[in-house]
Amino acid sequence: MVSEQEKVKFEKICQAISDAEHEWQGIGTYREKTLHRVLKSYLCPDADFHETAVGPYIADIVFENTIYEIQSAGLFPLKKKLAYYLSHTEKQIQLVCPVLSAKRVIWVDTQSGEMS
Repeated sequence: MVSEQEKVKFEKICQAISDAEHEWQGIGTYREKTLHRVLKSYLCPDADFHETAVGPYIADIVFENTIYEIQSAGLFPLKKKLAYYLSHTEKQIQLVCPVLSAKRVIWVDTQSGEMS
């Protein structure tokens, strides 16, 4: 279960990123989605540890003895990257995969516009 303090922290980060004008700088930030930026800030507020080169790859976060990789889509694109981290570093690897806790589906009748 997530504490109320953690919920508040997450909401503040979401609001700050939503309100801020995102300056495209650093490696890989050009195509980065909002959720990805929020999770990086949530896991490690200090941007100095974001987008760090590890060999030929760029890790989302490298902090102390841990490499964090955030993947909100399929995991297959990380296969070579994670294999490299595991065989060429002694750092711990944290894979972050956000999942929905609730989903709401609304069907719209194309004829009448009625929602159900």
